[in-house]
Amino acid sequence: MKKVVISLISLLAGATVALTPAAAQASNPLWYHGREPVISEFLHVTGSGTIQLHRGATYSMRCKASIHNGTLQQQGYSQLDPLAITACTTPKPTYPCPRQSKVEVLTRSPNGSWDGYLVAGTPIRDEIERIEIEIHCAGTEFGEDFTGTLTPAVTNTGALKFDAGSGELDSAASPGSHLSLTGSFKLTGATGSHSVKAK
Repeated sequence: MKKVVISLISLLAGATVALTPAAAQASNPLWYHGREPVISEFLHVTGSGTIQLHRGATYSMRCKASIHNGTLQQQGYSQLDPLAITACTTPKPTYPCPRQSKVEVLTRSPNGSWDGYLVAGTPIRDEIERIEIEIHCAGTEFGEDFTGTLTPAVTNTGALKFDAGSGELDSAASPGSHLSLTGSFKLTGATGSHSVKAK
């Protein structure tokens, strides 16, 4: 009788161990296109919206933001073209360039794309790594590079929203100086009319 009880306990313990990885996997956020999770194929997306760039209290400016090509992938990963930032308002209160020079915002990444993965929480966030943004003065060699990781929230409407919890980029030339983003841009599936979400 004791052998039967011991065997039953061992079997239940093994079942618990076997279920643990599956439960952990189920808790990882996934991208959704409509009601369907992105689990096997890439979902091509584009995006557009308005963001604000803030270099501390030195200056801020509002710009249009767009993504011309990107993919949402299984296990909550994303791979986006560096954000195209255009049509910016005049930086205030301080202008970072010579007055005859226009301010340009250049974006890039060492590997050509902004790669991210979903992070569980309230809200769910997309942790995007290896971001590079340069505030450049057109027609000159002057510019300030900011690099690092940002974690915009993923809203229920499928937008990436930059807020106080999204972090800051660090200045390569001026230690202690940072660039933060606020605002949002909405992701849209390149095919079909279903919205993009994360859960």
